[in-house]
Amino acid sequence: MLRLLIVLFVLFLSACALTPPASFVTADTPVPQSAKDSREDGVLRDRDGRPVRHGLLGQALPAFEAASLTGELVSSADLAGQWTVLAAWGVWCHDSRNDADNINALAGALAAENGIEFLSVHMPYSAEHVDIAYRGFGSVEGFFEAEGVDWPVIVDEDASLRDALQIEWTPSYLVVAPDLTVRAFRTDFSVAGEGAVAAFVDDVKRLSRAP
Repeated sequence: MLRLLIVLFVLFLSACALTPPASFVTADTPVPQSAKDSREDGVLRDRDGRPVRHGLLGQALPAFEAASLTGELVSSADLAGQWTVLAAWGVWCHDSRNDADNINALAGALAAENGIEFLSVHMPYSAEHVDIAYRGFGSVEGFFEAEGVDWPVIVDEDASLRDALQIEWTPSYLVVAPDLTVRAFRTDFSVAGEGAVAAFVDDVKRLSRAP
């Protein structure tokens, strides 16, 4: 009986453990059989709530324009002609804060790659939650200073860009081709283990060099 209880306890812990998200999802990536529309919103998710695909895979990136932290306007048209990793995140989001060192590492790694750019979008959870978008940090700059990180950011002031980019989970990472089609997607690095950022960069490089 004791052995049976131990086995059942181990199985329970395994069932409750976080499931690492898929590391590099493209339009050709099969949907896991375990994925379910658990929130009845048309989005297939894993058992931890992360979307297993992205609605824009294989489609054109929606047109957008937003200001950077320095006030410079950045538009989707600026991404044409180059590969870009577009990171969607928010200071308010626990998972985004957990991924801060990984976002910082990703931005640094891509800065050393010719032809692959990095851009992030800070976005609130919704238009109704704009007032708590920065939690106790007050601003993106305040968060960067507190955490000792820094990367390129444009700011979605009212969650309109979040809606346009169909972001269902923060942080999310979209790989955008030179023709502005969304070619790949993934969520958090922080739950994927050591080496996740390097593996993702390698996947982006392979995709960018494919015929």
